[in-house]
Amino acid sequence: MAEEPKTAPVPKEPTFQSREEMVLSLDPPYPVFAIKTDLEKAEEVIVQEPLKKHELESRMRVAIPSPFKPDEERFLPGVAYGDGIQFVMEIGESFGSLDFHEDYGWFCRALVPKSHVMGRVVEDLLKKLKAKEEGSFTQRLVKKTAKGKSEE
Repeated sequence: MAEEPKTAPVPKEPTFQSREEMVLSLDPPYPVFAIKTDLEKAEEVIVQEPLKKHELESRMRVAIPSPFKPDEERFLPGVAYGDGIQFVMEIGESFGSLDFHEDYGWFCRALVPKSHVMGRVVEDLLKKLKAKEEGSFTQRLVKKTAKGKSEE
């Protein structure tokens, strides 16, 4: 009797019991630092001074200390997006929620996977498109009535 070839078990996709499990809360919040390019040395430097409220701009390169290797001098680089008052930080496959405190400057409170956020955005867009396509009750009633009259 010939043996069947063995295959590696397929890992299961992680499941989350609730939406909160998809959020990596940073407690205490992590400071947000600017990333500047030193043209003389041709390298990037992380400026470790708290960013003041007016210093953070949309599409600015920023970094936070790595929550995954806190003992090392490692940082997660990203890009800040916002309107001058509210900001988020795009870090790899995640978004970071940025807040401002008068004494401490800008800080990151939590990281959320992009897929989670984008999934919600897509759901909302689909709902809006479906509602727009269906129209209001009155519009559907007028269509049905018009269809009924055209058939007579």
